[in-house]
Amino acid sequence: MKSIVHSPHFWKRAGLITGVSLAITCLHFLTPVPYHHWHLVFDRLCYFPIIVAAYWFGFWGGMVTGAFMALMHLSHIWFQWGGDFFSRNFHQTLEVFVHLFLGFVAGILSERFLRASEKLELSYAELRQKTEQVLKAEEQLRRTERVQALAELSAGIAHEIRTPLASIQGAAEILASGALTPEQRKEFTDILRRETRHLTHVVNGVLDFARPKKETPGDCRLEETIDSVLDLTEQQRRARRIQVIRRYESGLPSVYFDPAQLKQIIANLIANAMQAMPQGGELILTARREGPFVLGIVEDSGPGIPEAIRPRIFDPFFTTRANGTGLGLSIAQKIAHHHGGVILAENRPEGGARFTVQIPRRPEAE
Repeated sequence: MKSIVHSPHFWKRAGLITGVSLAITCLHFLTPVPYHHWHLVFDRLCYFPIIVAAYWFGFWGGMVTGAFMALMHLSHIWFQWGGDFFSRNFHQTLEVFVHLFLGFVAGILSERFLRASEKLELSYAELRQKTEQVLKAEEQLRRTERVQALAELSAGIAHEIRTPLASIQGAAEILASGALTPEQRKEFTDILRRETRHLTHVVNGVLDFARPKKETPGDCRLEETIDSVLDLTEQQRRARRIQVIRRYESGLPSVYFDPAQLKQIIANLIANAMQAMPQGGELILTARREGPFVLGIVEDSGPGIPEAIRPRIFDPFFTTRANGTGLGLSIAQKIAHHHGGVILAENRPEGGARFTVQIPRRPEAE
């Protein structure tokens, strides 16, 4: 009640309730007794200030206003109706008890409502505080993950650069000694060129991963992209005795993708599949639609992906090959994400790996 009294609206509301109550009482007194139906109207109007006071001020607001209206009604019976509370004016006397009862009931209900409202506000404030704490914790976790990812990326770059640099340094020191035959000089010069090319490949891979080329999405045919990559890898497939099986759905819609980057993704997946089958096998290529996507599926009959490393195959610099940089799949996944797609990896039940590229279909013309 103390907090309500100090509310900025308390005195305005209290004055309004008092004014309405006095107005109804005056109308009661000024209306002649023969106009009985008007007195019934004013009797019912007395309920409104009681209910409103209970709603605004709680239990004591309803009780005080109910008692005030009951007192005014008693004086009305005494002065205008001539008393006789329990005989001739018994029904008017009952109105006095109705005012008191209404103030009591409305006050209790309002008090419960006010308490429930206060609890709700406290719960909301507590929920907001906890939500802010969760958001701060989430942001801290993201920062930690970014720092960890940066550390892993830096370690990967350092690992990929350390060995070529050691070879370059050793070859340069030997060449600087001068006591070499022409064959030895050519051997160490070839080492310099080979390791320099490897460093260039690593640096270009890092740049492609960190700053992918600007996409120019357009109308692409997935099956045509797959066929163009197969044409480029025909000699390698023949050397490895790899059989190609094409499964293209007829009437396949076009996809919305950068043609060069789509070719880069397919080429990377096909190259990985061929490397998984050094002794030959089957390379199965599927193109089909599924909902808003066109799926490009690359399957091989190799040993498959070990379960222990499957969650990490898209991580930068993670590779199981001695001469690999571990950036191919991570760059391909990033390209797919930029185009609204994704690459999924799993093992086939019959053996081998399966990579599925989900590519958005070409938007319909407006």
